[in-house]
Amino acid sequence: MIRLDESLRQRLIEEDERDELVRKLMNKKELTKNTGNFCKCSNEEDLTEGCCDGGKDCDGDVGESAREDALMNLASLREELFQRKMELLEAERLLEEKKKTCMPHLQQWLQLTYEMESKAFEQKKAIVEKNLREAKQVCEKIKKQRFKLFGSLKQNQTEDRTDLVKDKLDELKREMEERCLRWKEIERLTSFNIITNPGVSYLNSLLRGSRMSLYTPANNQLTRSSTASSMFNLFNHHHVF
Repeated sequence: MIRLDESLRQRLIEEDERDELVRKLMNKKELTKNTGNFCKCSNEEDLTEGCCDGGKDCDGDVGESAREDALMNLASLREELFQRKMELLEAERLLEEKKKTCMPHLQQWLQLTYEMESKAFEQKKAIVEKNLREAKQVCEKIKKQRFKLFGSLKQNQTEDRTDLVKDKLDELKREMEERCLRWKEIERLTSFNIITNPGVSYLNSLLRGSRMSLYTPANNQLTRSSTASSMFNLFNHHHVF
């Protein structure tokens, strides 16, 4: 940002020098044009008493005064423009500093959000895994009792239960795919790591303080590969049905 300040100042200085040169050329041209002008006095008496006396200006004086006023207005406008440019430059510098200060905190909060969302997903996955184990156990019992009375009815009830578990598995799979795509897109837009992070315990202690830590998983160094593999292990059981 310092280099940008210097380059802008240099450009403004060059513009000032160019405008000054243009103004000098305009003055020279105007003086050349007015060289032949003379006071419109009819005789020597008028020249003595003078149309230039008593507040009466000749054409050359009027042109010179107007030119001076225009140059003063131009200088004032250029000074105001310079001040606005410097104010804009200062605002950009402050915005850049604020951005550099806020970005690490934004990354940490997004990492914590990802970990909390992953925690909720793991809890849902644990419930589905429990239902999956129970359904498998019921299937095994039905196989052993398939020749007993009402076995066909129990078999139908078990099939309904397994269908429900499969629906939950499909729902979890879609949710996992949506989460992966969403967080990868956030990483792409922000240009920093979110899925790979130092762990929820560290983030909690850093952002909320140790007394406000909500989750303390056994493995604080949670990585992208370990999280993805733990999620996909659930769906590897889908073929049992």
